[in-house]
This record gives sequence, structure tokens and C-alpha cells, in this order.
Amino acid sequence: MQIELTVLECKRCGHKWVPRHVIIPKVCSKCTSRFWNQEKQPRPGPRPIIDRLMDLIKQDLETGCWLWQGGTDKDGYGLITATRDGKKRTYRIPRLVYEMFVGPIPHELLVLHKCDTPPCCNPDHLFTGTQKINREDCKAKKRTAVGERNGGGMKLVDAQVISIYHDPREYKVIANEYKVSTYTVERIKCKKNWSHVTESFPDMRIGHRPNYARAKLKASDIHVIRKDPRTCKDIAKDYGVTLSTISRIKNGTTYGHVIS
Repeated sequence: MQIELTVLECKRCGHKWVPRHVIIPKVCSKCTSRFWNQEKQPRPGPRPIIDRLMDLIKQDLETGCWLWQGGTDKDGYGLITATRDGKKRTYRIPRLVYEMFVGPIPHELLVLHKCDTPPCCNPDHLFTGTQKINREDCKAKKRTAVGERNGGGMKLVDAQVISIYHDPREYKVIANEYKVSTYTVERIKCKKNWSHVTESFPDMRIGHRPNYARAKLKASDIHVIRKDPRTCKDIAKDYGVTLSTISRIKNGTTYGHVIS
């Protein structure tokens, strides 16, 4: 008894073949697709970015912030992967929202927050600025990790810094008492370190007070040295300082705070 075998066609790859058995094959003999007898459904295209954004934003009615509910980076800023202009990449939510609702971001500028809330992406809470503006804004709002807020490893507290700043003794004596280096003491007195504590105090650097323990020259000496017509070597010998010190005084490199 002969059984008639029909020609089958795969609706996925278009391949035609005659099966060896009358049983309906499970897969296509060429592309091995299990759905060879089903019409291929068109794959839906990617959702618009704006729809994806709004689905992951929760508005805070009290603050007005648009809080991002999706993935974030280590700093708490939202992240999303999207294809724009044919390029697939990961974007930071604040920058992406600013470009979509406000406009292009100028070259080398950052997108900053007025509300200081990293997950926020409300266009009204965003503005552009340089890294310098960002640091100044951070410092003005006292969000930097300085002094006692710097975490572990701090040997000094604010009260000790104030005492060091006003201590008239030599740097080495102060450093030994507080178990720090003379470099640390110098930077505190120069307002390079712990400036958030000492910024309101008068300058206590060497040479800024006439009776300071290590100051060899007074303001009156600086006036005389600047007007002295002799060689730097002779002047240095009279005052007991180095030739380099006299040269730097005459060039205005040091003791610039003393106005003639």
C-alpha cells in the first residue's frame, strides 16, 4: 500500500521538502524551527524612550522631585540603556531628561541639581554648570566630607584644630603634642586644611604676627629690606637669614601681605 506524501513548506525560512514519514515533522529539515508551520509574527519595535522614562518616575508632591525608580549607579543617579541616533548606550537619567525637555547640553558642562537629590530628574530642578561651579555649590551647601564628617582615620576634631591654629609655639612642639606632622600643623595655619573651621579667624601664618615664635623678621624689617640698596648677601648677613629669603622678599614672592 502506497501512502501519498505531500510537499511541506516552512513558513519561517521558506524551505520546501518531502518528509520521509506521514507523521507531521516536529521541526523544519533546514532551519530546525519548531514553529515551521506557523506564520512568523512581526517583532514589536522598541518602546519610545519617553514612555519608558515616565513609567519609572514617581513624583513627590511635597518637594516636586521626579524620583527615578529604575536602576542607579553608585552615586544614586538613575541609569537607562537606550538607542539614540542608531547608537545603543547607557545614559544618566538627569542628562537624558535635560536634553529631552530643556535642550542640548553645552560641551564639557555638567547637569547639576538644585534640590541635591540624585534620583530626581525634574527638568525644573536641573541646571548646567562647570565642575568648578559644582564644587562651589557643594561647598556652599556643606555637603563635602570635610573634617569630622570625613569618616574614619581622623586624628583631630574641630576643637583641637582651633587650638592648633591659635597656638603660638613652634610647629614641631605643636605636632608632637597632637601626634601629627609639622606639615599638618603648617597647612592648618595656612588655611589649606580644615579651612571650614578656621576661615573666620585672622591669618596666623609665620610672619603674620610680629611676636611669632619662629618669625625672624617683622613688618618694619620688610619695609627696610625692600628699600635697602645693598646686595642681598650683605642684607641677609645683617638680619641672620638666608640669601634666598632676601631675594624672595625683594621679588615679592614672600611677605606679600606686608604692604609698603
